[in-house]
Amino acid sequence: MKSSRPLGSLSPYHRYRLALLVAIGLYAILAICAASVLP
Repeated sequence: MKSSRPLGSLSPYHRYRLALLVAIGLYAILAICAASVLP
């Protein structure tokens, strides 16, 4: 794994996968917050 590559050189597939992981993470945080607030 070379960390010298700029973020712009990522392939569309990797960019899509990264966005998907971020979306899943945010959704999980929202779900946990909602579960702790709701009875």
